[in-house]
Order: sequence, then C-alpha cells, then structure tokens
Amino acid sequence: MTDEELKIARAFVECSPWQWLPGMRMLHSIMGPARVRSTTDQGVWVVKEKNLASGFRVERDGNIPDVTDPATLGCILQVARDAMGDPGLHLRCTLPYVPSYTAASPWAVYSGRGQRLSDRHDSEAESLLQVLQAAPEVKP
Repeated sequence: MTDEELKIARAFVECSPWQWLPGMRMLHSIMGPARVRSTTDQGVWVVKEKNLASGFRVERDGNIPDVTDPATLGCILQVARDAMGDPGLHLRCTLPYVPSYTAASPWAVYSGRGQRLSDRHDSEAESLLQVLQAAPEVKP
C-alpha cells in the first residue's frame, strides 16, 4: 500500500465504531497479511494467507486493514452502515473518472435516502473513513 493508504488504514482503527469483520484482510505487524476468520471477546482469529490450515488469535490493536483489498472495503462499508444505522448507505462513483488535478474526485458516500454524507475523495477508503470519523461514538 502507498503511504497515503497506510495513513488511511491507521485512521480506520482509531475510529470509535471500528470493528474487525470476518473476511477482512489484516496487515499484522509480525505475521504479515492474514484474513480475519472470526472475532471474540478475547481477540481476532485470523488465518495466514499462505497457510490457510493454521489459525491464530491476535490482539485487536496494533493491526491495520488492507484498504486496497475489495473484500475488506466491502466489510468497511458494512461497519459504516452499522455505525450510522443506515442499511442503505452506499458508495457512488462519478463516471467517467480520469485521475487528474483538474477533475473532481469521484468517490462519495450516500445515505439510503440519497443524501451525500461525505466529501468527494479519490478513493472509496477515504470516503468511508470520513463517514466513520463522523459516526456517533460507540461506548465499550
């Protein structure tokens, strides 16, 4: 991931409503890439991508999501839906999109009723991050 993507990933786990969901790709500081298999009160159970037969429990803290992984982005969208209490929350892309300094950024998050909830950003992850940062605080 790029430096900007790493910054976004670190910001996700600092959001109050953040949670790991099965299917997310986690970048573990020691183990490397892993897939979340399940979560419990004791931690997050993952499988290493190159050794799917083995499972490990890792701490919830100190790991970041891979914001370039499509499955992880879908799970983050679900986290945002849960946090906002809006099952219709979705991303929209203004097409055609050609990255440039003059074109408007294409990605934004919208409510189920069509209200735009985020500014426009260059990536889905940036738009979802803005919504999670604005979501109501979750009490532990």
